[in-house]
Amino acid sequence: MMYKKSVLIFILIIVNSIISFGQEKKTVLNAPKDWKSEIIPFPLGFAQQIDFVGFEDIRFAPKWNDSGSEEFWTYTFVWYIEKYGAMTESKLTETFSSYYNGLMGVDIANQSDTTKSNQLDETLCLFVKTNEGFSGKMRVYDRFFTKDYVILPLYSTFTSFPMVKP
Repeated sequence: MMYKKSVLIFILIIVNSIISFGQEKKTVLNAPKDWKSEIIPFPLGFAQQIDFVGFEDIRFAPKWNDSGSEEFWTYTFVWYIEKYGAMTESKLTETFSSYYNGLMGVDIANQSDTTKSNQLDETLCLFVKTNEGFSGKMRVYDRFFTKDYVILPLYSTFTSFPMVKP
């Protein structure tokens, strides 16, 4: 398996007490103007088992989809979610596994492989609690670009902000 240079993924997950949907605030994301953006409401179409209510605000580096670039798979996102209990390593592992298995079509591909001869490995996550939140690594199948497994670093912080309108 070929490993690309590590890319930075800054993942901010907004949890705990969300004050209200009605307050106006553009975003907490600070990304260069040439980064593309996307808003996806929860529940996510590709990961229905994630039980959050809110939305995902994403920014993609200009060459995030170029496997020859140092920006490959470089993006950042914030999940604006309604009240949710304390986040743990196991909940993060479960959530990110569901998210990336769904996004990469791992579950669908494995279910449609009736011979069980070409099963894809599910996403593997490892999170460690730090003073700033959580950090870790993730091994995920990249169905979009390389059709191979990639290792991505993970950084997450948990903060309460007023809910923003997408």
